[in-house]
Amino acid sequence: MQAKNTNRRRTYHRLSDDNRLKVTQHLNLPRNEMICLRGVAIRGYDFQRIPQPRLFNNILLNGYFHLIESRSKSENFPSVKAFDCLFFPVLFSQGYEKALEKWPRHINLFEYEILLIPIHIPGVSCDHWALIVVFTKLGIVEYFDSVYGEDMPRLETVVNFLHKESGFLGVVSSTVWLVRSASSLPRQKGSNNCGAFVCLFAEHVSRNAHPRFSQEDMLDLRYNIGLDLLEGKLAHSVCDMMN
Repeated sequence: MQAKNTNRRRTYHRLSDDNRLKVTQHLNLPRNEMICLRGVAIRGYDFQRIPQPRLFNNILLNGYFHLIESRSKSENFPSVKAFDCLFFPVLFSQGYEKALEKWPRHINLFEYEILLIPIHIPGVSCDHWALIVVFTKLGIVEYFDSVYGEDMPRLETVVNFLHKESGFLGVVSSTVWLVRSASSLPRQKGSNNCGAFVCLFAEHVSRNAHPRFSQEDMLDLRYNIGLDLLEGKLAHSVCDMMN
């Protein structure tokens, strides 16, 4: 049996005692008390989902994706448009027109280099989160999932959306999109870390990095995601891991 590599170097921030206390204090807020963050409103109930084994909800994902989108406005990062978590379920179940009724847009999505579309998959025992990423300049639609493989019905839904959107906007986009599932992704253990994995997948992809973290790091990284939400910027949860 191959010996376990114990010299893996982590470049994400280890939580200091002060920062861990900062997150912990917010975990004890009343369920309905609002935490007013930079551009995001999160209740105590939502923030209590930060530690394991709770499943991240759409409020936490929307808040974190908002931080990714804000960071992308720097000249050092690709331009990113992040979709609301509730957009895709409506698009998938009710179609393009109904989705635009609920989330009308006055922007050209194809001006962005990367589109981040969180995917909520209802389950019998537990819901699941995945991520579809559109690389508009490369003509690629890619599926990121920490448990399952590809999901062609949802990928095809996004491709159809892109064709309809380009026709609506009167812009030229890729007529043939390359559809694929991301390979060599970190895999989760248990059923409640998918939302955290999706956040970290999106963070990596938004700076053209391949996800490099592991299930063993979730205890720290979930707290780091919470800390970034409290501070209103991506810092503590930004990670790369190299052997």
